[in-house]
Amino acid sequence: GHSDIFCADMVLWTKSTSAQFSLLLVEEGEYYFRDEAVFYTGPAVQDANVPARLRVCSGSCVVEVEGSESPVRIPLRLVSSVSLSESDSSSTIMTSSVYYKLRDSASGGQHTIIQGTGQHVFTSRFGKSAVYSLIERLINAHSNPAQKEVMISKLIQEHEASTEFDPAWLEDGLLEHVQGEERVIHVAPLIETPCRLVVTETRLYLQPFSNVAAAPVHKYKISAISRILLRSHMHSPRAIEIFFQPHIDTRIVKAQVALGAGDWSATQSIFLAFADEKSRNRAMQWIAQHAKGDNASRLKPVNSKIRAKELCESWVHGQLSTFDYLMELNLLSGRSFNDATQYPVFPWVIADYNSENLDLDDPAFFRDLSKPIGALNPERLRMFQDRLKEIPPDQARFLFGTHFSTPGYVLYFLLRLAPDLMLKLHNGKYDAADRLFQDVGRSWSSVLRSPTDVKELIPEFFDEKSCSFLLNKLGLKLGTRQDGTRVDDVTLPAWASSPSEFVRGCRQALESPICKGSIHKWIDLMFGYCSRGQQAEDADNLFHPLTYGLDDDHANALSDPAQRSAIEAQIREFGQCPDQLFDEPHACHECSGSVPPAGTASSSSIRSNLAESSPALLPSQSRPSDASDTSASPALNKLPSVSDLPMSPLSKGLMKTISADKVDKQEETWADMSQLEEAASADFSRYLCSCSNQESIFVVQEKQISCFNQCKFERQGVVDGDFMGSKLAASSGSHVFVCTDSHLICASVTEKKIVYQASLPHSPECLCVFQLGASEDQIHGLIGLSDCELFSFCMTLGGGTNDFSHTIIDNGDMDTITALYFDDSSLIAGCEDGTIHQYTLAVNLSEQIVGPLSSLKLSSSNQVLSCPIKHAAHVHVAGQACIVALGESGTLIVYPSVTDSEGDGDVARPLACVELGGGADVNDCSTDGNYALIGD
Repeated sequence: GHSDIFCADMVLWTKSTSAQFSLLLVEEGEYYFRDEAVFYTGPAVQDANVPARLRVCSGSCVVEVEGSESPVRIPLRLVSSVSLSESDSSSTIMTSSVYYKLRDSASGGQHTIIQGTGQHVFTSRFGKSAVYSLIERLINAHSNPAQKEVMISKLIQEHEASTEFDPAWLEDGLLEHVQGEERVIHVAPLIETPCRLVVTETRLYLQPFSNVAAAPVHKYKISAISRILLRSHMHSPRAIEIFFQPHIDTRIVKAQVALGAGDWSATQSIFLAFADEKSRNRAMQWIAQHAKGDNASRLKPVNSKIRAKELCESWVHGQLSTFDYLMELNLLSGRSFNDATQYPVFPWVIADYNSENLDLDDPAFFRDLSKPIGALNPERLRMFQDRLKEIPPDQARFLFGTHFSTPGYVLYFLLRLAPDLMLKLHNGKYDAADRLFQDVGRSWSSVLRSPTDVKELIPEFFDEKSCSFLLNKLGLKLGTRQDGTRVDDVTLPAWASSPSEFVRGCRQALESPICKGSIHKWIDLMFGYCSRGQQAEDADNLFHPLTYGLDDDHANALSDPAQRSAIEAQIREFGQCPDQLFDEPHACHECSGSVPPAGTASSSSIRSNLAESSPALLPSQSRPSDASDTSASPALNKLPSVSDLPMSPLSKGLMKTISADKVDKQEETWADMSQLEEAASADFSRYLCSCSNQESIFVVQEKQISCFNQCKFERQGVVDGDFMGSKLAASSGSHVFVCTDSHLICASVTEKKIVYQASLPHSPECLCVFQLGASEDQIHGLIGLSDCELFSFCMTLGGGTNDFSHTIIDNGDMDTITALYFDDSSLIAGCEDGTIHQYTLAVNLSEQIVGPLSSLKLSSSNQVLSCPIKHAAHVHVAGQACIVALGESGTLIVYPSVTDSEGDGDVARPLACVELGGGADVNDCSTDGNYALIGD
């Protein structure tokens, strides 16, 4: 009986049908204020004065139109004006250039962006508008990027101060007295709801500061608490998870809470994050001070290490199943079904997804549990180890740059149960069909081979009641893979005829003697003495330092809202390691006896699988025996193979300096960080990213940007500022543009200051800056955003002042742009789905260009790879105009540039291709027309 301790059905979420609105429909970090019943007139509806409900959030307004399943979201940053109607003070008029149609049935339930300036009119049903003043102040905040966070924080404080707790909500009236109250965040998957926690002698009351939930307050009996576990939230020890004794069917669908449609009182646990550790401890004292008898012991925080040791004894002696034991270790180590960033983690156990029969007596059928996923493939492990050796001692050391559990990996598996969560995570779109969870065997192959995939499993794989996550019961339109396969139900191994049989087989494997004889080694890696420090490095189990906690610099930066947002985004991206529960090697299960080590016979099958693998180049044609097409260009078929290419040893932070005369002589000058530090007497311990032009190298660090001469490495200037979280950089002259996850920053080295900052609507994927025609007083730029948009900006120089402007370019049906290259009047865009699009600018370069680019003319569109494009460029080879594309799989492909078509989508036949080998994780590439310089 552990069903009262953990969630018995790991099926956590379903799609809400009782309400259109949900916090999953707004952007990350948005605060929901209030709503108003209105009549709506605007471009999103055909008729005038349609009954609707207007939801006001810190970054957008969401309109629920009566009778429609597709709400409308209007981003406030794109609202150009808001005013009250001169003839009717109950009507708010909002002018916007863009709105989103959410859960659009025409796009398979995904969100659709609608471009075009239009007026949205909201007429209050009950007289004067109650939200106009709030909307006006929010729009003013978004028009002032430097003060936006401060202005919105003030609005939040005012709103929460005006939201009072009504004593009439107390269940026992005069017999209950408020012991204290704290502001908390109720944490659910991808949703954080600010609430007021009120504690009395007998109950907990949770009052959301908005009407997102069904009831104004949610009540929990203290006597029903089964235990309280201390939790961290974003690596800060300031949270608790309160578990309740099951008084209803334990198969609880927690998504009803996350989607704003459920009864919080029915959930089996609630995850509450406080302002700080002191506030958390104070609230726990209030809860415990009136407890008596058995309830007193239940309300004391559980000592996780002592409890883990007790459970270890039970498991070793066969008194606890392996599944229940792993579930308990997950919960004790801080993992929670309520927090997608700390979701419970389970191991891949089975290594054979091709055999006809489930053979649990064959050790070769099992994964080697003594090694982390990233160390199962010896060839890939050597690549990771070589990279680790090259990291300087004063920089963050890690073996794996990705993690075994992140929100993206959790939702990769749970897409079919939680589509709204996937849409939230991917900015309103499902991921590309080829990257969705479609085939168990294919996913296992990926974690063995891919340099960026070391994910483990989730508990649903081992609970037969939860097998519906493998079925597309909601009929989601998930797209078609490049091989023509429609993504629907998950393809299962041959030994499983149904999802229930598959999950049952995984559970049997988990409880088998072979697995029990070695899973203690996996526990050492995940929860034990090999999970951290030198032992982790010795066990090839070392992840990025940010996955283990915050250092002093990161912790101090949390007080700044912008820096806090950047750090939390990094934590979500990198993942979080479980808390360490064991300081010594874990004991073996009693059944282990002389059972052979699991996986001892599986290495040969791994090697044979690797030998059979070959990266897909084109979706509709097989790889030619000779990669070049001699009929197309005699010179191109002489391109060298990868073994003939002049390769230079690369290291983390390496920079290349190259000049025109050295290109002619085929000479290159390479400088790694230590050389540049020594030459410039500089400290690059806080290095984030870099860029260069013909004269200078720019090094971006957390607190400054340094400019160095290309040839002598002499420091030419420094710009001090806050550049934390910067991941992209580009330069034009003495100006450097850097992108964080949420902002574009421009710094001038000559002026030695930041000259402009702009908020980005979504996370940036790539950045390029350029000048058009003969105009030297304007710098143009484009940023590819994660929601398939292009952010276009322009800076006009002159008179000691800089004028900035920006706009959003609709790139049609194009996937997320991951590579940009500008050459004269031609723009090359590489996308996440492997397509290359070539544009000519719809402007006259002989005239003065005013403001940012607002449109592009498509000249060609080709599907060239079956993986995301990391770099694309326009080059000339033997006098022939070509495009070179580099995919993240390590494939370099050259094909002819086509400028006279209108994007008919035909696949261009490659002129040449080069395999870099080893599944290279390409991080950077530059092309000067003759050489492609690749860093992995």
